[in-house]
Amino acid sequence: MRADGRKAGISVLILDWSTADLPPLAAALAMGGRRVEAFLKANIGDNNDLRNALLALEAVKADGDFNKHAKRIKAELDAPAIGTAIAQEANT
Repeated sequence: MRADGRKAGISVLILDWSTADLPPLAAALAMGGRRVEAFLKANIGDNNDLRNALLALEAVKADGDFNKHAKRIKAELDAPAIGTAIAQEANT
């Protein structure tokens, strides 16, 4: 998937729910802050489930690895002109 993306100048960020460390998808959701919270409130009908989901997001933010994951995700998404650089590298 990443190789195909590189050829087209597209950065591929995989956010999985691995169990070896803090799941990158969990970190990304926690980074979403109020937008993710609003989405959960609008789409989880059961108050107990909603409370548990919001508590889980807080637990992710409090995890010792959260800042490391958040920094990596931001770096991969914020890299200026990443598409052009990737495409040039892959097609030369």
